[in-house]
Amino acid sequence: MRVTLADVAELAGVTPQTVSHVLSGTRGVRITQETRDRIIAAANELGYRHNRLARAMKTGKTKIISAWIPISRPNLSSLKFIQELHEVITNDQYDLIVSGVKSELAYAAHGDLPNIFPVDGIIAFDAEMAFKAFRGQKTNDQIPGLVLGYELFNNADSLAWDLHDASVKVMRSMLKTGSTRIVHLLPEWVESGFPNERRRRAYTETMLGQHLRPELVSASGESVADGHRAMATYLSQAHHRPDGVFAFNDALALGAIKALESSGLRVPTDCQVWGMGG
Repeated sequence: MRVTLADVAELAGVTPQTVSHVLSGTRGVRITQETRDRIIAAANELGYRHNRLARAMKTGKTKIISAWIPISRPNLSSLKFIQELHEVITNDQYDLIVSGVKSELAYAAHGDLPNIFPVDGIIAFDAEMAFKAFRGQKTNDQIPGLVLGYELFNNADSLAWDLHDASVKVMRSMLKTGSTRIVHLLPEWVESGFPNERRRRAYTETMLGQHLRPELVSASGESVADGHRAMATYLSQAHHRPDGVFAFNDALALGAIKALESSGLRVPTDCQVWGMGG
């Protein structure tokens, strides 16, 4: 059975209200350190755990932060983000829950929002369109939010990374150092459904601006293995060898390097490879 405040109070020899003050961290209440230590020892002995729902109803806070992440994309940056976020949140005595967001919701706001346990805040990592859909419901306008992605928001804290201009700089660097037959290695879902995706658009605009022919190489996914398969297939069918590969992310870039070197090309002497993200 659930251990209650009354159980802890009986073991510690104090009132349930005193136990509540100590375990909830209530400030301004005079309780001796000896009593505090006795209450904490009793709670540990009994295995007492806060009833989050009861505390939320009383204080209006759950001490939980929710992180939203595109679940269908194998992105190493997401794992690093969770590691860093978990350390910061737990240092402030909060807990972290992770909600997976499907790609169609994260990037196109299509589909159902995640089921949300009452939380004190939401941090959307590379899932800004999902958060935009969330904010579109008036009942959700009181929950603080932080968006890390492509867009800046007026109704949430936000940090945006500018993939378009960064990609243009990479492309210009590749052209400046002699590459002219540059292909763009990207996931199939971007090629088929997102012609204005920032990396793809920057690549196409830069190539056309130099009167060069853009060439897309589509990979089934975003992993190293996907990049290797796609680039190996392309090299076996292409009429000419590329002297540059601009990859959607680092994993695809690593796969491209493996395929290029297996075909006899030296990287970066014969073909330079850039990964953009991840």
